[in-house]
Amino acid sequence: MKNRVEELRRQYGIKQEAFAHEMGVSRQSIGSIENGRYNPSIQLAIRIARYFGLAVEDVFLMDGAPAWLTVEMLSKMPADSLLAKNREHNLSITLPEGPITGQGNRFPSQFSYSTFMTAFNGAEPVAVYNALTLTGRPVPFADILTEFEGNGLPLLDGYAGTDPRELGRYFEAHEIPFRTFTLQSEFNAAVSEGSVFVISHWNDRFFRELKGMRTVAGVFKNGAWTLYNTHTDDTEPRTYRTLAEALRGKKFFLGYLFV
Repeated sequence: MKNRVEELRRQYGIKQEAFAHEMGVSRQSIGSIENGRYNPSIQLAIRIARYFGLAVEDVFLMDGAPAWLTVEMLSKMPADSLLAKNREHNLSITLPEGPITGQGNRFPSQFSYSTFMTAFNGAEPVAVYNALTLTGRPVPFADILTEFEGNGLPLLDGYAGTDPRELGRYFEAHEIPFRTFTLQSEFNAAVSEGSVFVISHWNDRFFRELKGMRTVAGVFKNGAWTLYNTHTDDTEPRTYRTLAEALRGKKFFLGYLFV
């Protein structure tokens, strides 16, 4: 049985030994639970879930169950946790309507994501925000950041951004229909008039800096590819005649197409 004990414990900023003391068990027991080697008793599972202010089924997941904490669940985090502090800060910022054209611009740059500001590491959550906006399913940017952070999507505490392969978990959790592509040719062939998409590409020049991955959202309309947040300091979306032109000098890594 899968569980989110370690993830939640880290969100609360409590060490394994201290948490074990709170639960009245040994540190080894908590370690075994977190590693999936031991399923706790019903009483201990309830005690753990109540500590985090969640239902048991939100902490302990049967095989095959969706593993995603929603913003409603995460809003129960203690006020002094990093997640709660980031959320309070993010909710105080009002974005202009429409997609984010550049994450380094005045308002988008001010949001917090894990231990960094989104001007530095926000390409993936910005891409999801833009895609949902373009498909007519707008979601507050603060909610997206909370769920990404609360579900452990930031890499290296946000220094390396977000693994784009994890974005599908968000779409599945919110029942957003999509298709995934790993080949540029297949993705290109599947896009049609009005298609909204998210694509991740790799630039080898920045490999050693862990900055080679970029994720952007866009729309294919009137035979043109319009991409948002192609560069951090963009103030307008960029339009290309072909996907190959948009990805010149880059390698297609992953694509999400919304249906």
